[in-house]
Amino acid sequence: MHYVLYSDPITVISLRFNISDNNISSLFQVSSRKYNKNYCNEEIACPNLFTLALSRNALDTVEEFVILSNQLRILYLSYNKITKLNGLGDLQNLSRLHLRGNQISDLDGFTDNLKYLSYLNLRENRLSDVEELNKLVCLKSLKTLVVLDNNFSNISIRSKVLKLLPWLERIDKGTVSKAEYESEKIDENEDQENEEEE
Repeated sequence: MHYVLYSDPITVISLRFNISDNNISSLFQVSSRKYNKNYCNEEIACPNLFTLALSRNALDTVEEFVILSNQLRILYLSYNKITKLNGLGDLQNLSRLHLRGNQISDLDGFTDNLKYLSYLNLRENRLSDVEELNKLVCLKSLKTLVVLDNNFSNISIRSKVLKLLPWLERIDKGTVSKAEYESEKIDENEDQENEEEE
């Protein structure tokens, strides 16, 4: 199923648009004047669209959401078929991103353009390489990261995440305590001292 958005001088008034639980596989933008003729590249005027819910559909990319509104703050894309995150950096005002239950195996697409992103849910994806988490270091405003139920080995993901992103307040379901942060900081200092001695 395709979802068609019209781009006449109509401005979306609603701040939240929920089209979850459909079988939407892609979004197209067409001019209503040319609806039956061809697709166009005009921008859709949705300056007030701040929340978009497209969970439980058949979407496989995030690239199409910039055509809706570069003002999006909250994007629900859980339980789709997303494998790549290309174009994500264009959603510069995003503060919450829900990607639970997709098919994501790498984290390419996160950039420092996502300066307001404070919540990221990557639970139940296909992440297996802990080194992919290095691609989240650019997310300086991130406060909560959820990576439960991926294919990581038995190493402490929480510990690795805390070393990479020491500004986090929550990892998975748990709050980061001061004691935990200090413990990781001490471990990191010991690792650096051991490297210097070698």
